[in-house]
Amino acid sequence: MSAKANRSTMLCFCWYLFFALLISLFNLFPAPSKTRLEEEKAHDEAKNLLILALTSITEDILAKILPQDSRGRRAIASAEEVADKRDEPIFVEMALFLHENIWPAVVEAHKMKLPSNCQYRMMQDFHQVCISTEIDEQYQSILHRMEISNRDRLLKTKILNLYLRHLCCHVTPPASSTKTVTSNMTRDEEMALRYVAGFIPFSITKQYNRYKHSKYEVMGRCLRLWKGTNELDNVESEEQYTNAWTEKVNRGGLFVIKESV
Repeated sequence: MSAKANRSTMLCFCWYLFFALLISLFNLFPAPSKTRLEEEKAHDEAKNLLILALTSITEDILAKILPQDSRGRRAIASAEEVADKRDEPIFVEMALFLHENIWPAVVEAHKMKLPSNCQYRMMQDFHQVCISTEIDEQYQSILHRMEISNRDRLLKTKILNLYLRHLCCHVTPPASSTKTVTSNMTRDEEMALRYVAGFIPFSITKQYNRYKHSKYEVMGRCLRLWKGTNELDNVESEEQYTNAWTEKVNRGGLFVIKESV
């Protein structure tokens, strides 16, 4: 074998040893991973969202005017018991359980271009979460290990809905980046949508007026005051609500009215 061939063989062998040494070094001293940091951040975010949801339940003024033996008051008491566990690992487990099941609904919904489609897709997926038997069993198991005596379905409904609300506020983009669609409604379409927008608070108020000496009566009184002159600048008036609702439901002219109203 010539000297040139020997040099080539030795050079290849040296390169082989060099790469083998690099691989062994990477195995002994792996590169810093962000997985642990990302997991800790996700744990903190999920925990904070659950704390916000529980705080919204425990500070509900309307629920506190209910009798002590009502489902609403019992739900508040159970929410306070869950909140007292915030420093325990089981609380983080519950927060991650909620996040893992609700987060996909928010992610898939935000892929939609139109706001109405986004909301529809989110509520559709969220409804599947609420009625899932498997998720309910896991939720009940967590509350059982927390030693929560009252595991009424009302508490679950409140926690899921408020967690979703705070999660949406957490991931919603700023108003400046919100996509807008130019509206091209006809006059008949606009009249129909405005009628529906005005009919919503009217029908709700009529329904609440049937209840006396309860939180529904308070809600009905709030709606009647809302229909009057609004002196607060930071509160949306009924007219502003109607305009916003009409623009949102119309979805840039995709809403079609077959008959004139």
